[in-house]
Amino acid sequence: MHRVNGAPRFYVFGVWLGSVVLLGAGVLGGAEVGLRLRRDWIAAHLPVPPQDDPRFVGDRMLRIKNRPSYAYESQAANGGVQHYTNNSLGLRGPEITRDKPPGLQRVVIVGGSTVYGALDDDSVTLSQQLEAILHQEVGPNVQVVNGGVPGYVALREVAFVCSDVLDLQPDVVVDLDGLNDIYYGTLEERPAQIAADQLGMLADGRCPEIPAMIDSTTFPHGLLEYHAQMLYRDARLALFHQLHAVPPPAPRVVSERIIALQPARLGSWHATGASEAAPWSLRCNRW
Repeated sequence: MHRVNGAPRFYVFGVWLGSVVLLGAGVLGGAEVGLRLRRDWIAAHLPVPPQDDPRFVGDRMLRIKNRPSYAYESQAANGGVQHYTNNSLGLRGPEITRDKPPGLQRVVIVGGSTVYGALDDDSVTLSQQLEAILHQEVGPNVQVVNGGVPGYVALREVAFVCSDVLDLQPDVVVDLDGLNDIYYGTLEERPAQIAADQLGMLADGRCPEIPAMIDSTTFPHGLLEYHAQMLYRDARLALFHQLHAVPPPAPRVVSERIIALQPARLGSWHATGASEAAPWSLRCNRW
């Protein structure tokens, strides 16, 4: 048996290999801790996002919200005029009180432009039509509130429920989503967009269970893996730029991690207290 300074060679090799593994684990662990501390620092100094679109106001947690007490018009395809009116709470439709009046059953619909009614006049939005149907079938003491915000995806909807909708004391919350999630969810930069949204939620601090849910689904192997993927993407694009070539479009694929975010957000919804505030919540997921 070969010996090195009196010790078996395999023993020396084992000690060396173990030291390398421990060193590597320490370096990777330190890098992960450093990235998380950096993320927390950025979140602590994150400003309110500026908004050039007059329809919206910036919000650290949600990035955008409907501008309160705002009305505008647009030209309809048939030549008519579409009217858009946000009340003082930034919700499309007539004024309502934040506190629910006694005896009233309140339904809140959240979602993107489909719920908001981006191509619909105030009188024919989804919420107005549903309220008319419920008045006929249930009675007049039902109010349907339009919580739609153009561009919202499922992640922002659950954050919006946590930050704003629960204060309205809803009896039922309807979440209609799918189109935006499918479109954005298959883009290569979708994890980076989610990470940016997560920064705003960390900065706001009101719903810590949502950033934790993002970590467990979208970044299950830590921030180090995510940053390595982003560095690879940026290096690839930079290489094509240096070669004065147009990079081929990244394939649009459905990420299993993005899919995992969908059912997890419903669990996060329960964690926010929505199950107590709205025990008959209906969730319409078209993912």
